[in-house]
Amino acid sequence: MKNLAFKRIGVFAFTLFMGSMLYTQDVTLLYAMDKTSYTGVPYTCVKNLWDLNDTQALSAPAQENDTLYLFCPGIEPDLRCEYRNINNETIIPAGKYGGPYMSKKFVKFTIVNIKGMPGFYAIDRTERILFEIFGYDNGPDYVSKGLFRIVENEKMGFANMDGEIVIKPQFSFVGPFMENDFAVFNEGGRSEGVGEEKFFRGGKWGLINKKGEVVIPPIYDSASPNHLIMGKEWFEITDDGKIGKVVKVSK
Repeated sequence: MKNLAFKRIGVFAFTLFMGSMLYTQDVTLLYAMDKTSYTGVPYTCVKNLWDLNDTQALSAPAQENDTLYLFCPGIEPDLRCEYRNINNETIIPAGKYGGPYMSKKFVKFTIVNIKGMPGFYAIDRTERILFEIFGYDNGPDYVSKGLFRIVENEKMGFANMDGEIVIKPQFSFVGPFMENDFAVFNEGGRSEGVGEEKFFRGGKWGLINKKGEVVIPPIYDSASPNHLIMGKEWFEITDDGKIGKVVKVSK
């Protein structure tokens, strides 16, 4: 692709507290715009947070005949963005959906903001709403181990990158899957606070695997991504999803 203009449009530092649980992540959000993308060439003109690992689509024209591509007249994705096919025909018109997280390549699903409905939603090619995506760091949840969190009726579960629900929403809260393929979850707690500092208080914590099976029952008072906490004692979670030794005692 010619005449690419790259610009850093934000570095977000987000801290999520859930009792003694702390998540912190820094993300650099970039965009790339082809200055000639409105000459009828079906190039992608927006690169968003969910597409940071996909660089080939920014340097080569589209090849997939059944894929839709995001076109935006401005340098930031907004309500003016639309989806076009390989023939440069508008399939989903500008203004119907909004949000800076609309995927630049729409194959099976994309992420949109829907007018009158707060939050982030996944829609399929027929524009059917598949599920609501858990909001994190002022945007849709990050993908971790191929899965991301979704919400329904104040319960949380997981979906995959094919837009399929793989663990139905059933937990009061669940963390992202870590490198060991396990995630901490909560039963009976509640979310408190607003904005960039949210607390999750109460309930009990346990551990699930990527099938959604409970491998450690929710009997612990609090959690961190790799620890379950009982009283003042922090127990490590082993690579095989079991309770390990005490690695820390809170004061």
